[in-house]
Amino acid sequence: MKAVVAFARRCVGNSRQRIGPLTLGRQWTVPFPQEQLLQPGDIIMHRYIKLITVTFMLATCLSSQAATFTVTSPADSGEGSLRWAIEQANASLGSDTIVFALPGAGPYVIQPTSPLPTVADPVVIDGTTQPGFAGTPIIRLDGQSAGESANGVVVTCGGNTVRGLAITRFHLSGIRLEGTTTDQVGNNRILGNYIGVEPDGVTAAGNGVNTLPSYPDPAGILVFHSDGNTIGSGTEANRNVISGNKWGINIQESSLNTVAGNYVGTDASGA
Repeated sequence: MKAVVAFARRCVGNSRQRIGPLTLGRQWTVPFPQEQLLQPGDIIMHRYIKLITVTFMLATCLSSQAATFTVTSPADSGEGSLRWAIEQANASLGSDTIVFALPGAGPYVIQPTSPLPTVADPVVIDGTTQPGFAGTPIIRLDGQSAGESANGVVVTCGGNTVRGLAITRFHLSGIRLEGTTTDQVGNNRILGNYIGVEPDGVTAAGNGVNTLPSYPDPAGILVFHSDGNTIGSGTEANRNVISGNKWGINIQESSLNTVAGNYVGTDASGA
């Protein structure tokens, strides 16, 4: 903050304008009524107002820069947990990143005891950042204890990426991408995950398997009122393995979504 204040002082230090609009550089403008005349002693307050305005704008700009939050604990809550990281990313403006540095040897299991926070601000959740990752997921997000209202990862904004996780045994969907009838937010990417399959690539542990029929029905990946998403691609690294779930991929009332290169209904070898 001291650096921001010093910069603001440099911005306003040369201005002695007493009436009319005050333009600071090419970005910061503080409007003053044309009819307002300042007395000679008012120049001090005038500069003070400009300093506060520039400092606030700079601080706001800096706070919107992307941040990285590191998951260091498999615990359900508390600093360093996945729940904490999503909460921090939601509170941080701009596109953030959640990376992993869980201790010990994998595979790792994160078992929420209640639904995780909805992703409401753009973020990249990247399981491939966990040390020891060698091309397939080694972090398992398991929903067996999360309750009957729980999905694995719920996204209600656009521009997110979920990569390199195994998501298993949630009562509802493994991943739910959802907008509204008036705001079909999308352009999310779901890449390189095992949905309904444990990290061994073979053992089924599906999502939504014990639910009654509903609309929209739970699935490994549910897309509802969400446009322009990408699920998998032509490369092996981006292939999702989606098996053992009530439905593999359920896309409802959405358009322009791309589903490519995934293994659906097989194990990780394609068998």
